[in-house]
Amino acid sequence: MADPLPLDVATLAGLFTSALLYGVFLVLLVIALYVLIHKRKTHRPNYVLISGARGMFVFGTLTLGFTYARAQKGFIYMRDADGGPIAYFADMSSLEEVVRTAFICAHLVVADAILIYRCWVVWSENYWIVAFPFVLWIGSIGTGRLHHVLLGVF
Repeated sequence: MADPLPLDVATLAGLFTSALLYGVFLVLLVIALYVLIHKRKTHRPNYVLISGARGMFVFGTLTLGFTYARAQKGFIYMRDADGGPIAYFADMSSLEEVVRTAFICAHLVVADAILIYRCWVVWSENYWIVAFPFVLWIGSIGTGRLHHVLLGVF
C-alpha cells in the first residue's frame, strides 16, 4: 500500500497547479470578454455573461491569493512551530482556509448560475428546462456549499 501524500507536498502541488490553471483562466477570460464585448452578433452586450465572467475572475483571484497566503504562513512562519507546516495545514479552521473555502464556494455558485442561464438562453428562455437545475442549484447553495464554509468555522 502506498503512503498517503503528505499535506505539505499536497499544498505545494496544489498551489503550483492552481497558479498554472489560473494563467490558463486569464487567457480564456480575455478571449471571452473580447468576444462578448467586441465580436457580438447582437446590438447589446450580454451583461449577464460579462458580469459572471468578472465575478469568476474576482473569486478566482481571491482564492489563489488566500491559497498563497496559507502556503506562505505554513512554510515560512509556522516552520518552527509545534508540528510544523503539516500541523498548520491539517487545521481546517484557520482564517485563511475558511475564507479561501468561502471564495471557492462563491466561485462555484457563480459558475453554476452562468451554466443555468446559458441553458435557459439556448432553450429559447423555456423555464421548464431550467426548473430542475435551478432547484438543484438552490439546494446546493443551502446545503452543500454552505456546509463546507460552516465546517471551517465551527
